[in-house]
Amino acid sequence: MAFGLFMGLIFPIYASIFVDFKPGMQLPFILGCIAAGFMVGGFSYWLVHLIIFRILRIIPTGSDKIARDKGDLTFEVCCPKGDVIGDVVDNFSRVVQKLFNCIFSEFLIIKIWKISTAV
Repeated sequence: MAFGLFMGLIFPIYASIFVDFKPGMQLPFILGCIAAGFMVGGFSYWLVHLIIFRILRIIPTGSDKIARDKGDLTFEVCCPKGDVIGDVVDNFSRVVQKLFNCIFSEFLIIKIWKISTAV
């Protein structure tokens, strides 16, 4: 948001090199540029929160579920694929799945070993 506001403040200075303002029109132009920069910055902020942060919140939700629910490693994090964020979420899910497979394999090996030594 600050970048949009910064651009709104800088653009009137840059434009004054090329534009001759009519009397009394420079201040409305400067205020319009600042307002436009504020709106562009606000829209960009909203867009980032809508698209990126909404998807990134999936990872803490999944990790929290794993941490709180007695290590429930069967929880799968789903996210749209095709971009970097989707890849990060997919990799997180694969790590959890591999961890589950390792733990389950160790559990089976111990179980089989106990059965074989009890006989």
